[in-house]
Amino acid sequence: MAKNNHNLNQRGFLLLESAAAILLISILMVSFTEIFFDCTLSILRSKEKARAFNTAQLYAEMLVNIEEDEFFDKYSDNIIEEGEFDVKTRIDIITERKSGEEGSRGTLLITVLVLKNDEPLAELKTFKGAGWENAR
Repeated sequence: MAKNNHNLNQRGFLLLESAAAILLISILMVSFTEIFFDCTLSILRSKEKARAFNTAQLYAEMLVNIEEDEFFDKYSDNIIEEGEFDVKTRIDIITERKSGEEGSRGTLLITVLVLKNDEPLAELKTFKGAGWENAR
């Protein structure tokens, strides 16, 4: 009879150990799953930010090389939908100097901000030398 009690105690202890091991494995699996999803989300965000930065670069290059007539009319303080992003462009006159009767010359600061759901993902600033008839 004592031997049966001893076997029952061993089985009970073995069951308790097994339950504890299963619980520990479950907790570890949940932790590893969270880490995996955090890493995956981080990779996806970095890819999205890279695409946003590439979009900002393309717009900045385009604005540096665009004709000045279109420049102020179309792109000053404007928001353009570009796929999944909104591209906000801003043009500021940094310096202005007179160059005779023909008009003014100066330096423009071009800011390109790429947003997604009103959250900024990338911002790029560049400069452009410019000449225009009437300074704005």
